[in-house]
Amino acid sequence: MIIFVRGFYMVQLVRNARPMIIAIDFDGTLFDGFHTGDYWNNCILYPTPLLNTLMDLKDKYGGCLYYILFTCRCTTEELEEIIDLCEDYGITFDAINTNYPDLPFETSGKVYADLYLDNRANGVPIDCGYIENYIASIVESDLIRPFTVEK
Repeated sequence: MIIFVRGFYMVQLVRNARPMIIAIDFDGTLFDGFHTGDYWNNCILYPTPLLNTLMDLKDKYGGCLYYILFTCRCTTEELEEIIDLCEDYGITFDAINTNYPDLPFETSGKVYADLYLDNRANGVPIDCGYIENYIASIVESDLIRPFTVEK
């Protein structure tokens, strides 16, 4: 795990293996749609290329990856709808808007993840090849470990 600390790169020694935690947005990231009026209401959703990439990675690395559906959709009806849609396409999540259960530290209200995937993160489309290579390099390098930064 490389941690950026005040202008220096520092390699943090790690232990106690855990999966790589990936928080994944739904709207525009896993599924996109043609819509009018209200932003995501009453639109036809279709899977993005990232959906297949994430399914392939989960098939390949299994328990090394922990997927959290991280979405602003919060009503039970909305969540059930998108969870069912994801399952229809073959992707399931380990958690919905909640943290990995065995984190060795407390978090704020935001879900903790090693990687956040969101189409609005930096204003450019998600490069599935880059994401696949990035995740694979971490999993295969055995860098999936909890970490703490000592002060």
